[in-house]
Amino acid sequence: MQSRIILLLAVAAVTTSACTKPADAPADTGMAAQADTGMAAQGVTTPPADRAADAAAIRQADEQFFAAVNAKNAAAAADIYSDDAVYQEAGSPAVTGKDGVRKHLEGFIKLPQLSMSGETTDIKFSDDGNLAYSTGKFTVGYADAKGQSVKDDGKYLIVWRKTDGKWKVVAESNSMDKAPAQ
Repeated sequence: MQSRIILLLAVAAVTTSACTKPADAPADTGMAAQADTGMAAQGVTTPPADRAADAAAIRQADEQFFAAVNAKNAAAAADIYSDDAVYQEAGSPAVTGKDGVRKHLEGFIKLPQLSMSGETTDIKFSDDGNLAYSTGKFTVGYADAKGQSVKDDGKYLIVWRKTDGKWKVVAESNSMDKAPAQ
């Protein structure tokens, strides 16, 4: 029983380790690697993470999101989110689930003259390579209720999870760089 508890604690520690590795970090030689070695002895193996390919996939998903927003395709924009995603932005309640994110985006893409661009500025990976977080910046433009052009810059923090070989957003928080007008 005690060895089962120790194994569960080791697995929990590995799966909840902080996302601190840069995209180009070498393979893990710490606890996660030791856990993989122990699991390999039991016939369970985990392929090594390809950080460069994973970073490219995350950047591509971000590009897909911005392209879909500009095409006013909420379903395609929401496709990068997991079914259990949580989406948070300043000034509104959290949105949960991929369908909730899609519905939120359906309202967003109705903004007149909407255009959006952005880029990932940094990606860090968990030791086991199944979680990552990215930070980035974006610019959004649209026409306000009076038809005046509005342009705002903002930033985002996204948590990604790799499931079945695909990276999906599990949590996102974003906000504008300027404080809202009072």
